[in-house]
Amino acid sequence: MSTSNESRNAFFDNAKFLLIFLVVLGHAIRPLADQFDSMNALYLWIYSFHMPLMIFIAGYFSKNIHKKGQYQKLIATVLVPYLLFEFLYEVYQSFIYAPDSNNQLDLLSPYWLMWFMFSLFLWKTLLPYFLNLKYPLMISIALGLLIGFTDADKFLSFHKTIAFFPFFILGYFTSAELITKLQRKSVRTISALILIFSFITLYLMELHYLPFHMEIRKWLYFSTPYVELGKSVGVGVLYRFILYGICIVMSLSFLAVAPTKKTFFTHLGTRTLYVYLLHGFLIRTLFTLEIYEQVDSSWSILYAVLLSILITYILSTAWTLRLTKPLVQPRLHWLLGKPKHGSINIPST
Repeated sequence: MSTSNESRNAFFDNAKFLLIFLVVLGHAIRPLADQFDSMNALYLWIYSFHMPLMIFIAGYFSKNIHKKGQYQKLIATVLVPYLLFEFLYEVYQSFIYAPDSNNQLDLLSPYWLMWFMFSLFLWKTLLPYFLNLKYPLMISIALGLLIGFTDADKFLSFHKTIAFFPFFILGYFTSAELITKLQRKSVRTISALILIFSFITLYLMELHYLPFHMEIRKWLYFSTPYVELGKSVGVGVLYRFILYGICIVMSLSFLAVAPTKKTFFTHLGTRTLYVYLLHGFLIRTLFTLEIYEQVDSSWSILYAVLLSILITYILSTAWTLRLTKPLVQPRLHWLLGKPKHGSINIPST
């Protein structure tokens, strides 16, 4: 019989695998979202929770930030892979995906999906400082709302970093007891209904069958200034605040319906970093083959789902790990050495 701790680990590993599959699927169907209402509804549904929940889980597992060696680990597992793959993606962009784009290497302007890695490094670095504030969650939300006044995403993905930070802080403060409550049968049933209802609502919005309709894709990116979204400052702040609530409900609902016991894909949930860093090369290579121009039916979503499952599985295999581990999880003992202190000491207020 497994312990509750083992069950909880399986629960999160299952959730992480499902989330990384949705990351791949979201990127795979992006070119089709403008062509088919059902595709766009699915795309918006995925984006209403997949990144907020990934960030929430990252925050949840950051409770050991003060443990000895965590900053060395952060550099080795987040910052260095970011630098390596940022360079690789820039080379890929310049020579394969868009050779005529005159792209220039800029490590301070993360390429496409690499924003998450750099933001993750910043979130974990900022976390100890925020914990010394009296109301860290409220302050992070306030900053997330205020950053919407600016066009700050071209440098360090600063807009997304600040706007998504509340999900990271919320994850940090979420207790194991609350996660256990999410696994109750009644909560799982309600959560499943929320997920189904939200997709139906988005689909009806796409078909203009509801009395309201708005362009919410850019809102879900959390990177566009309110002015560019066509809203006044006051309305923009209100919309983003409401969106925070919606994304939290959607995220917890999806987390609640994740399998709680060990499944055939549980072990793959421990390898999501490989999928995240590598899948962009495969997805964008497919874009260059122009196969999307041949899609003439929304039923092609089935092919996109199967393709995304295949990509997620292949990039999660032990073979992929052995081949790419020097890049994804480089050994840097020669560079970092042994930590002399557990973490940066910040005086408590």
